[in-house]
Amino acid sequence: MARLLQEGRPPGLALWLADEPVRVTVTGSSMEPALRDGDGVEVVRATREELRRGDLMVFERAGEVTVHRFLGGKGDRFLEKGDAHALGAWRPWPEALGKVVAVWPAGAPSSPRPLPAPTRRSLGRRHLLRHLLTEWAGALPGALLRRAALGLLRRLPDRLWNGDSGIRTETPP
Repeated sequence: MARLLQEGRPPGLALWLADEPVRVTVTGSSMEPALRDGDGVEVVRATREELRRGDLMVFERAGEVTVHRFLGGKGDRFLEKGDAHALGAWRPWPEALGKVVAVWPAGAPSSPRPLPAPTRRSLGRRHLLRHLLTEWAGALPGALLRRAALGLLRRLPDRLWNGDSGIRTETPP
């Protein structure tokens, strides 16, 4: 899980108290390759109406603030997924806090890199498709068929789901 850390106070509380964007550090690997351990992100408050498929959303679960990709909402729940995971999870809307609007790769200069909207939408569709295919394969009748379908999905290259995301750049030497 890609967790967010901010010095001195819980990021969830800081986000809701702030009128300005909050900059926090990502820990964990669930959002690789888009976000890596140590990357900085700028987060703004966002309502469910402001979130779009593919946005990197921030939500709170079990007392931890997490950033994952927003795949959609239905009724009183939303679907989120870490880019490194095959399946997403449905969460209640009160857990949603905001969205990521810029990224600083770990060790990069202090100017942020905005997240391009077409890339977010494209990645959102790809990750929703991965979630749905994995869910479908896991529900197939018969253990052998289920295992074969899930094995095929695992063999698909990560670049199929993550593509050239446009949001990951190497830090200059």
